[in-house]
Amino acid sequence: MRLFPWPILARMKIAARLHAWANTKATRRGVAVRDFTWCVSPSTVSATKGLLTFPFPIRGESRKFALRTQSSDIEVFLQIIRDEEYGEAVRHMPLLDHAPRIVDAGANIGLTSLYLKTLFPDAVILALEPEPGNFEALKRTISINDLRSVVAIPKGLWTADVHLQPNRNFRDGEAWSFSLMAGSGSNSGDIPAVSLRTLLETHGWETIDLLKIDIEGGEAPLLRDPETVRLIANCVSLLCMEVHPEVMPVDEARRTLEDAGMTTFLGPETLVAWPRT
Repeated sequence: MRLFPWPILARMKIAARLHAWANTKATRRGVAVRDFTWCVSPSTVSATKGLLTFPFPIRGESRKFALRTQSSDIEVFLQIIRDEEYGEAVRHMPLLDHAPRIVDAGANIGLTSLYLKTLFPDAVILALEPEPGNFEALKRTISINDLRSVVAIPKGLWTADVHLQPNRNFRDGEAWSFSLMAGSGSNSGDIPAVSLRTLLETHGWETIDLLKIDIEGGEAPLLRDPETVRLIANCVSLLCMEVHPEVMPVDEARRTLEDAGMTTFLGPETLVAWPRT
């Protein structure tokens, strides 16, 4: 096993410090690399073919990771796995008498699906990821961890079954910020997207036990579509959604869900909602 490339780490850290005043992205990346080396033992990491591969535990269970070096994957790992972004949200998961049905919309490289599958081993997960590179990484995460009943779907989540335009300029333009947007016509893009209703009908689901949505601004058209909001309120037991304020104020998102009959809770990164009893 090859040791972690410390010279590369050092150069990244130095570059981040030198350009901190002018380059926010480099600063964030340098901090992420530092934090990564603090929580993952370098002796467990192999760097080959642009990937950092290593084992790391989730709630005491060892899992395998393959992160791309030239991407935002390290930041995603820190957010989802180290910081357990969805740890508080899943505390609201209802007790079930069946295998949990989970939709991971905006699955990125599959770390949220991996986290949830570890917490709920018998869960069936539909993992939607429209960005091609992320989708390949998602399939790799599923494969190296031998995740059963996790279905990778190369589509985005939208208000209708359409093709959309890719937007690589949202936020920092990194892989974790990939988003979709409607073109000039009703079906003018090259990235497929699916509606929540079609997703339910296609897989024969009447309800979703956990719907995670982190689709980089795509939550705005979803929550402004009355049909989608009705489906969420009537068919989803627990919603975990990241709201991006540059496209939709968090207060508007909460008000929309509460008006539809849901209770909301706002965590550090995620808006959580469940049907009001």
